[in-house]
Amino acid sequence: MDSVERAAFASDPAHGAPLADAAIFWLVNGLAYLRYPNNVRRFRRIVGYFPNIARPVRYNEKMLWRKIFDHNPLFVTFSDKLATKAFIAGLCPKLRSAEVLWIGDDVATIPADVLERPIVIKASHGWAQNFFPKAGEAGRDIPARRINRWLGQVYGRRKLEWAYGLVERKLFAEELIVPDHGDELVELAVHAFDGAPAFIEAIVGNNTPNRRKGYFRTDGARWSELERKRTDDARHRSLPEDFRLPPAYAEAFAHTRRLSSGVDYARFDFFVASDRLYAGEITVYPGSGTTRHADFLVYNAVVSEQWDLSKSWFLLSGHRGLWQLYAKALGRFLKCGGGQQ
Repeated sequence: MDSVERAAFASDPAHGAPLADAAIFWLVNGLAYLRYPNNVRRFRRIVGYFPNIARPVRYNEKMLWRKIFDHNPLFVTFSDKLATKAFIAGLCPKLRSAEVLWIGDDVATIPADVLERPIVIKASHGWAQNFFPKAGEAGRDIPARRINRWLGQVYGRRKLEWAYGLVERKLFAEELIVPDHGDELVELAVHAFDGAPAFIEAIVGNNTPNRRKGYFRTDGARWSELERKRTDDARHRSLPEDFRLPPAYAEAFAHTRRLSSGVDYARFDFFVASDRLYAGEITVYPGSGTTRHADFLVYNAVVSEQWDLSKSWFLLSGHRGLWQLYAKALGRFLKCGGGQQ
């Protein structure tokens, strides 16, 4: 038994549980440690402690649990940028979305008239796969081979973000959302739990050296306690204290309530360009559950308290054998008030 396996037992995944449930939690936790030792080590190294996977309480544990156990088919839709657009349009038809101008497998086939417009080229199945060509360059600055190689990459495999692997891989070009001259594009990321928005992240200057971020309550007030404790990294600079959310944030909440209904937890992204609200992506693995716990104590506590795993697909679906026993044991634990930090 190596150090990772020993840690599975040292973490006591079944403290205080009835004897039968305790045995199930020990077994499931041990199996998870044996099946995913590299992910457990990575969790320990980055987050700062060994996870209780079978009976998760903290935010990062719940995210790891989701990646291992909760294979909600809707997560595949949310991990597919093109399918997400259709999902949002079906529930919120009045919400603007960047227009898709081309879909294909080779950027060399993007029509010249599309390249004359301000666009961004993306892959449907991953993260950080974006390229912003210069409008009017007719494709001369596009690294076609590099972008086309995105289609050969299975995103999320190492981090257990399984849903990305089931997305149909496509390249697409969509219109670039541009605010009026003198305004800044504001990204709004709303964290919501089954129809209930909890808080919002506002980001200005994303993907630039001048990136700034802040956290806000549902009434628009700053919630600075959620922000990262360490601020020595230039990538984690905060918005000015006098920053105010654009008025469209209230509209973002209204759409989030519809989009998040029936989803135990996800992050719903929007863009605001000169008070015009646009739909963004839906993220089911925020931070991949690997943020250092000591840096986000209040954030983790807020999310873990409101994230009710009894509403997850895993616990609302039928199972057999060990997983049926485990689902029932976990359900009893949650019903008794467990699962909250």
